[in-house]
Amino acid sequence: MPENPPAKASAKAEPAVSDKLLAEAQEKVPSLTREFIDKHGLTKEQVEAYASGLDSPPGDPGSVENSATDLHLTPGGWQATPKGVKPEDVGKDAISR
Repeated sequence: MPENPPAKASAKAEPAVSDKLLAEAQEKVPSLTREFIDKHGLTKEQVEAYASGLDSPPGDPGSVENSATDLHLTPGGWQATPKGVKPEDVGKDAISR
């Protein structure tokens, strides 16, 4: 039985959003970073929409470590919630008078 050849080291995967596109988007959304894109799973198409002004950009959460809110991308757009609260849980325990 022939031995399998050793696996070749794969090249580092190209990011979905190029540095050029990120720079274009940052002209309209200065707070947009690669870390933010990766954390929220933004696609190339979404970042292109921010760069062209076709879509509303996310709010600026400031420093994530010091922020009292979380940002979530929902079907209706960006939603800020209290830290640790999912968008679908906002107002769940609200009392109506």
